[in-house]
Amino acid sequence: MDELRGKENYILPNNYIPVMGKNVLQTILSRLPRKSLLELIQVWPKIKSTQAQASEGDSEHERRVLNTRILKEAKSWADGSKKISKRKIIDKIVFEYWKNGLSLLQLSQIDCQLIVDRPNAFQWVHSTARDSHGKESVISLDPKKFLHMLAADLSHLYLTYIYVCRHSKLPIVIVRIQLFDLQAFSKNEVMGRPHISSHRPYFLAIPANSPHVIHTLTSDLASNIILQSVEKNLSHDRRNVLHLVTNPEERPVRSLEAMHIFYGNSRFSNSLGIWTPYAHGAVDILPLGRVKEHSCLSNVKKLPENTYTNKKEEMKEIARRRFKGVVEIDRKTTELFDVPEKIKNKRSRKEVNNRISTLNLPSHEEEEEEEEANKDIADAYNSNSIQPNEFSSIAPVQFIEFTLNEKLPIIDKQAPNEELHSGEKRSSLRLRFTGSDIFAGLHELATKVTDDSRIMLDPTKIPSWLTGEEGANSGMVKDGKLYRQ
Repeated sequence: MDELRGKENYILPNNYIPVMGKNVLQTILSRLPRKSLLELIQVWPKIKSTQAQASEGDSEHERRVLNTRILKEAKSWADGSKKISKRKIIDKIVFEYWKNGLSLLQLSQIDCQLIVDRPNAFQWVHSTARDSHGKESVISLDPKKFLHMLAADLSHLYLTYIYVCRHSKLPIVIVRIQLFDLQAFSKNEVMGRPHISSHRPYFLAIPANSPHVIHTLTSDLASNIILQSVEKNLSHDRRNVLHLVTNPEERPVRSLEAMHIFYGNSRFSNSLGIWTPYAHGAVDILPLGRVKEHSCLSNVKKLPENTYTNKKEEMKEIARRRFKGVVEIDRKTTELFDVPEKIKNKRSRKEVNNRISTLNLPSHEEEEEEEEANKDIADAYNSNSIQPNEFSSIAPVQFIEFTLNEKLPIIDKQAPNEELHSGEKRSSLRLRFTGSDIFAGLHELATKVTDDSRIMLDPTKIPSWLTGEEGANSGMVKDGKLYRQ
């Protein structure tokens, strides 16, 4: 087992190749678009721990020749001089180039690339860091120190592999943690099966300047241990111990960008729905700002005032104001979050998974080599499976639930017209919504019917908690006010 442990006890090295069937590897690779597969093939031959091997014990020269050939072929496919399908690229990787299997580093890069290429591929929840007084505390980490402490903590119980990358578009550091159990020696050894079994990779997304940690679902013992270990190593000051508080009732959100808007350093987190233009800066102006350069007077399109030609157009305009505010915002050019200057200056068009560290790099030379290679991965962030339209929310929510606890009216039969009065009894009506973008659906529903007798959702009367103002927060509605869970 010494070979598996690497330089640090129970921490697997970058070049360790877990035993996986060819069909499993094909499935993993098929989740990425063709463009990303070509980019990864152009990166792997440049990194020593991900280079292809012709056979066991081949010389340095043979390995260099092989990887040069792979790189040349990949470039010819990428520039279009030779045509090749996505299926053939996958077969080349699995059966020809890396026929011995993919290393942990390669599998980690594939997963992190998937987060960029397919933003809806994972389900995310969040935990909040609080100090001993119960107040939210902004997380400030030394990444390398934190990761070494985290790995040392987890290695007491599991074989561990940790990979870190920085998201290309969001100011978020993504940490991929994979745990392995050591299996007892048995007949499996003769059958050629591995002596370690893998748990599902666990992801942390740590926003800049935020008290929140975004992470995948905590569904089993291993993921619970990871979260406890993260909590233990968040605090660098013993006088100010931080605790992670997780809402067990929170429903997951599929979009990492939406989670970052809700829990990252985005101004939109508390300015959704009708208040969206305030977060955009299209309503208020900075104290020292120039009035002539205000967005209302320049590049932001103002909505028309009372120029409706029919009832449907009027209802559509009112609904847009209730769900998106009085100023129409171009989502393509709007910054939905604050990007620190350091990240903004370093970020380039082709930087997707700019790796900042892994725990098992055998030399500083290889780390520099890999950082340089990763600059060649192109940005595929905008390849979403769901195309936005005029109703799309800035931060899509897939599940939300409200409990209506309002006073029930009673009929006063002794009154002349049997008037209604509010009684002491309260309702307990639960409204549950599910879908790919709930508030976009409600927005569209509010524009469909204009006949007062058939209208299902009146945009002039819809409560604020049904327009997306509260983000992904479920809760109880009492006397017209939403109390979050």
